Amino acid sequence: MTTAADIPRIPRTIAAIHAPREHASSDWLAWAVATGVLLIIYLLLQNPYWVPGGDSEVYTGAARSIAQGHGNMFNGLPVTLVPPGWQYFMAGVMKISPTFLVLKLITMSCMFGALAIDFWICRRFASAWTSALAIVLAGLISHVYSLTFWLHSDAMFCLISSAALLLAFQIKEGRTAGWRVAALTLLCVAAVIVRWAGLLSWLLVGAALLHDELMPRINRAWVYAFITGLATLLAFIAVRYELRVSAEIQREIRESGVIGEDNGVPVDRADANVATTYSLFNPARGGITGLIARAIAWGNWIGYLLWQPLRLGRSSNLLGLVSLAVGSMALLSWLIAGLQMARSRQWFWPAMLLYSFMLALNWPAPNARYLVPIAPFIILGVFRGMELIRLRWPNPAVAQTCRVLAGYFVVSLVICNGALWAVDVWVARSEDFYANYEAGMDADLISVSRWLTAHNAGDLEIGATDRYVNLGKVRISRLGLRVTSMLTGKSIVGVNGRYVRLGDPRDNPHFLAWARGLGVKYVLYQTEVSPWRLFHFRVGFLQELMSDQPAVETGAGWRLYYIPGTGDSAKRVMGLSPSKDWPTRVPGM
Repeated sequence: MTTAADIPRIPRTIAAIHAPREHASSDWLAWAVATGVLLIIYLLLQNPYWVPGGDSEVYTGAARSIAQGHGNMFNGLPVTLVPPGWQYFMAGVMKISPTFLVLKLITMSCMFGALAIDFWICRRFASAWTSALAIVLAGLISHVYSLTFWLHSDAMFCLISSAALLLAFQIKEGRTAGWRVAALTLLCVAAVIVRWAGLLSWLLVGAALLHDELMPRINRAWVYAFITGLATLLAFIAVRYELRVSAEIQREIRESGVIGEDNGVPVDRADANVATTYSLFNPARGGITGLIARAIAWGNWIGYLLWQPLRLGRSSNLLGLVSLAVGSMALLSWLIAGLQMARSRQWFWPAMLLYSFMLALNWPAPNARYLVPIAPFIILGVFRGMELIRLRWPNPAVAQTCRVLAGYFVVSLVICNGALWAVDVWVARSEDFYANYEAGMDADLISVSRWLTAHNAGDLEIGATDRYVNLGKVRISRLGLRVTSMLTGKSIVGVNGRYVRLGDPRDNPHFLAWARGLGVKYVLYQTEVSPWRLFHFRVGFLQELMSDQPAVETGAGWRLYYIPGTGDSAKRVMGLSPSKDWPTRVPGM
């Protein structure tokens, strides 16, 4: 049995990356149970309908454009913000079956496959049943299971990254290296083609290959790390070069009105964000003060990942402190494990810490979805940190405290994420999916898009605002524009709602003059949400508690206005009742 005295002297051999092995049959039994549970969890979330996701619509629209032979385009602009791998894969699938169910089952299969592989990675550091628990808890996290029905690129990226990491461990362990090195190199390249984070995820691959290494030297570990690292970097440079935003495109965007103002009203002609070069490293944002603030908020990344409702802390100083404290406690346990592993040259763990810390320093606000690829290892790291504390101070009080904390950790993850999952299952399997998903806020977009298609609205004749109010906060979202573009197949004009009263065209002569000058005939805008919407529910009680104002029903949703060629007012298009002819296949395919 390992004691506190043994901890600093863990042998630096390849055996150090393996926990004591049980019988292979026990490993496979634990794996089968865990993956069986995950399969049930994910299948219950599936239905044949499109699920609004924001980014999903960009990927879907671009994939449709590719499948139709128009290239990697969305909303009339080239997609240069994200790598093209997922869009091209989806385009190939669409040519066989353009149904949302098939596309969703593919994303589900990718996430399921990633977690199934992660079991064998976790098994190198923990027992079979602890590894099984880690992947089930990770798979139940709302940020993870949501990616089984959203059509984001994350699920495929997780599968590629997990497969690459497993191969790296196998190579280091002395398995036949020839085909594994070739496959690993291809997977590292594929990861970059799917998501820019592939460059960052190579840190984990390199750390696995360089286990027990310290100074660079000429041996297999360093050669393989160099080959895969170079291939990753070259792929990154090549994709970035291929997707560069040329001066001509930038000029066309400016001339079309995406950047600038007309009659004193700043406007966006289209979703120009998709046609920009993704900015990877911005650690200098906000100066030294901003850097310190983001470093302190590192705990929020962990908290938001493991317990998504903690994100409410963004709207309350008190809840924000609670969120930071809870996330930082989990982070501390993970840090203890990572730093201890570094002492025995198990570089995989400090590489994960560096992975997440670089995200925290670089990103303006915590975006826990970016930690999904390493979610099982974060959970395992929290377990390992508590175990190390127990071994370092071997007395009954410390041992009991660690056991209690570990129990609370597991139970809180199950209750919090299990409750969110149960609600999502209820929504997915409800008779009126769009009336329940996000409290019915997206149902109007389907009706509006069908009406616009039926009335032959053309490219750049439809405008959509990006500003709305919910939970008492002004928020910016491209969802309306992206959904309408995906559902209609038309190029939509983006309207900067901060300057046109949420985009309401009735009483704004400047806006009307701008719209008529561009030939915009229809405008979508979203009224202030009241009662507030949280997840799939309206929370009038929370609104009244936090605002001290009655939660007045505003009939919040998307409204469509027709702008006549002359006159001083626009007319609301009425009679757009929700249609039960719900989207089950990609429009236009």
